[in-house]
Amino acid sequence: MKYCCVTLAVAMAVVALTATPAHAVLEFKKQFAAKYVEGSDNAEFAAAVKKAKCNVCHFGKKKKNRNAYGMALSELLDKANFKRSRTKAEPDEVRKEIFAAFEKVESMKDPSGVTFGELFKAGKLPTPPAE
Repeated sequence: MKYCCVTLAVAMAVVALTATPAHAVLEFKKQFAAKYVEGSDNAEFAAAVKKAKCNVCHFGKKKKNRNAYGMALSELLDKANFKRSRTKAEPDEVRKEIFAAFEKVESMKDPSGVTFGELFKAGKLPTPPAE
């Protein structure tokens, strides 16, 4: 019995130490909703964003996989600059930086040929890459 408990404790420690942290930045998702969903009368788009969650910018199971919108944002925003401590200490500055990146990316084109801004106004999400 003692051997079993020690083995279980060691196994739990190994799992805890090797677990990978989440790489998604919750603040990006929160600010996307604030800019494009809140106050919008497009219930379908709001439902699509809610269902997509992180897949507004990502695709597949690995968060390293970004769609065209996520790639464009990643060139403008460094997730290291948006840690929880900073988002709590400087919420207005963080929001301005993220919104500025959203504004720049709105004029860029989705693989479908329309700009991301036009896509969002039409109530659609970025096109996921062909897998």
